[in-house]
Amino acid sequence: MKSHAISEPRDFPRSGSSGAHHRGSSSQADSMGGDFVADYLPALLAQAHQVIAGEFHDVVGARGFSPSEWRVLATLADGQPLSITRLAQIVVMKQPTLTKVLDRMEGCGHVRRLPYQGDRRITLVSITPQGARLLRS
Repeated sequence: MKSHAISEPRDFPRSGSSGAHHRGSSSQADSMGGDFVADYLPALLAQAHQVIAGEFHDVVGARGFSPSEWRVLATLADGQPLSITRLAQIVVMKQPTLTKVLDRMEGCGHVRRLPYQGDRRITLVSITPQGARLLRS
């Protein structure tokens, strides 16, 4: 995977402008105390996420699964079954979305659902040997 150092933030097009804002050019943002985006941590974090996530999605896609599926497999890789509720919290996914992902993954043989012995309302999810092999490949 390529390494990216973020030394300068990428320029964002400004509304009402015809192109990217370049550091050092005069604008309303500069006259108000500097380049807002360059000093705005959420924007810088979003830029870093975009670079890293784009490469990650390419790598995961080349292995034949989605980033959501990878998060599920990686979370279950230690072999310990988790409840759907707990798995949704860890992989940062809403339960209905996770249920759809699990349906697809169970259909491919990557995970399996198990009943929880102490409470029939709880369903556990575990990785299958096929899912573990896919994750290691």
